[in-house]
Amino acid sequence: MGVGRKSMYDTFGSKRELAERAMTRYGRAAVDDLRRRLSRRGRTPLQNLRSALMHWARLDAAEGSAGCMLGNCAADFSRSSPQDAATADVLAAGLGAIADAFAEAVASAQASGEIDPGLDPSDVGKTLLCMTQGMALVGRVSRDRRWPRAATEAALDALQRSA
Repeated sequence: MGVGRKSMYDTFGSKRELAERAMTRYGRAAVDDLRRRLSRRGRTPLQNLRSALMHWARLDAAEGSAGCMLGNCAADFSRSSPQDAATADVLAAGLGAIADAFAEAVASAQASGEIDPGLDPSDVGKTLLCMTQGMALVGRVSRDRRWPRAATEAALDALQRSA
């Protein structure tokens, strides 16, 4: 990056702090983008949810997809030292904010009668987080580029069954 070691340590303190700041910034940007997609005007809550999920499915199915930084870091994470607790907290907060955004979208779609009212929005939000993170990881290695879209369609179909 052309940044001297002293400058990096003067600015961030440590490589760990730099990594945690990068994860935090990435997580905020991802959540902001997701919330924008989930709240577009002129669409129903379910249409917004479908659009947001399909956007991520397209990204995950793209050749050379790098996946999600938070998911990639979580997949490589190993809590082997006490200092790792702070990194785990950063990852959990970012991923939790994504699940919360999905949960809010599900609750809105339930209120509009588009999604089964018997489902727990928080549980569905966590499920959608796990699904999208799985799509991101599988998308990095799968030769079958249809997987993310098929998973998204199946999840949306399941949400609507009893609505």
